[in-house]
Amino acid sequence: SLHPHISALTFGSFILPRIVIQREAGAAEFHPREPLVAIASPDGSLAIVRTDTGAVSVGPVRGEPGVHEVLFNADGSRLLTASKDGSTLWDSSNLTRLASSRTPGVGVLHR
Repeated sequence: SLHPHISALTFGSFILPRIVIQREAGAAEFHPREPLVAIASPDGSLAIVRTDTGAVSVGPVRGEPGVHEVLFNADGSRLLTASKDGSTLWDSSNLTRLASSRTPGVGVLHR
């Protein structure tokens, strides 16, 4: 049996919810397994929003301003944010800061 999201996309039996972001998004990343998207705002706030309802699932918390990239790890349990000043590793279940690097250039991420 196909994964439900793949099946829905394949057969066109899906409705994309309208998600209203109150502020300009600096970066966003979809969760690899759940209907969630992590959104980093230019002012430094970070939140995880449900894509099926538009409701904020976790956060917002205060991150670093100027985040230009957000990445989930393969199972979605960790979230990495990157800015020109470095990067931060977060627990995606509650947006607890796990580690930070303030080394310029470390914020460049590759998949």
